[in-house]
Order: sequence, then C-alpha cells, then structure tokens
Amino acid sequence: MFTGVIGGRVFPWVATIVAALWESVFDGAGSGEWLVRSISPLDYSVIFSASASDFASQGRGIGGTNLAVWFVGDATGAKFFKLDPSDLSVIFNAAAPVARTYGAGGNDAVVWSAHYIPASPAKIYKVNPVNLTVITSFNAPATSARDTGGDETVIWHTATAGTFYKLNPADGSVLSSQPAPGTGTVGMGGKLNCLWASRNTATEHFLYELNLDLTVASTVDRGTLTMAGIGGQK
Repeated sequence: MFTGVIGGRVFPWVATIVAALWESVFDGAGSGEWLVRSISPLDYSVIFSASASDFASQGRGIGGTNLAVWFVGDATGAKFFKLDPSDLSVIFNAAAPVARTYGAGGNDAVVWSAHYIPASPAKIYKVNPVNLTVITSFNAPATSARDTGGDETVIWHTATAGTFYKLNPADGSVLSSQPAPGTGTVGMGGKLNCLWASRNTATEHFLYELNLDLTVASTVDRGTLTMAGIGGQK
C-alpha cells in the first residue's frame, strides 16, 4: 500500500492524487502568461504546466479529477472549459452564463461554478459536465463570489471578502463557514481530506491547506505567482 504525508497527516491513497491538484495562476514575473498547472499536494512542486493564453485572456477557477479538469477563463466572454488532465489541452468549451464567472470545480458527475456582478446577487451554478450547460442556480452567500469546488454531497466556496464556506448542494445554504486569514481569497476546492484555498494581497500570494472544518492547516508562500483558482480530487 502506498502512503504519503500531507500537512503532517498520513494517507494510504496519496499516490492516486499526486497529479490531481490543479491551479490557475498568472506568472507576471516570469513568462507573463496565465498558466494552468498540475502541482503535487505533497510539496506543491509543479508536475506539469500549460499556457492558458491560447484560449483565455485571463484564468479564473479550476478544479477536477484525473479524468477531467474544469476551468473557467475570460476570453471574448467568460467560458467553461473541459481540459485533458494528461496535457491540459482543451477538449471542448461552452459559454458561461455571464461575463464575470469565476468558479469551476467538480467531478465527472457535477461541476460547480460561481459568478459575481457588482450591485447584483452573486450566484452559484450547477453545471452539466457533459455539455457545460447550467442545470440550476441559487444565490451565493456573499456578493464577492469567487472559486467553487465539490461534488454531489458538498460545495466548497470562497469570496474575496475573506470567508471560506461549506454549502448544501441542494439549495446553496451555508452548512458552515470560517473567516480566511484575510481578504483577497480567490481559489477553493477539494474533497475528502484534501481541501485547498488561495489568496492574494497587494504584494503576497498564498496557498492554504484547509482542515474539513475550514480552518487553516498549513500555509505555502507562492512567491510572485498571482493566484486565481485551486482545486483537486482524490
């Protein structure tokens, strides 16, 4: 049996998730591009990386499994993308409901997304993973909605005001919440004992491993990378 340690905890299945933590970042100090990347949940090193610039002018939410990666980017208008996890190439895409769509995460049964429009109620969307069309929607818990993740049993969500949420997938009601270490939270996603979030300040960029009660288990300084989305599944 394979084992590994994440955040000081030992998991017998860790070998199955090493390639299943995904992030969307802007490498302003390096390539100057938006990137979609697979990173190791053991030490957050890059396993492989691809430029999102060919299909999106700005990267936003991301999440997925070893079967499919879900990504939302802002091109001529926001779009949902299904990416091949082996090389992060585009399998197909579909228009998002509104231009300011930020969240993307889920599995092969359901995709969750969120949008934010100033002075309007933010929405959480349940999206069909087969054709990326919206199944239903409900109000988000905060107006500054950002990234989403989860599955058929739970939605993980964050807002830039600085709160982590666990939501009921039936109606979007808040099951629990915790304040983030500060404002500027942009990414959130995961499953089981693997839950992550990301946050930007004016000068610093962080990735957090979270406990299932949404408290912070560990913090990783991401240097000059501007974080957008984070997500992963077992």
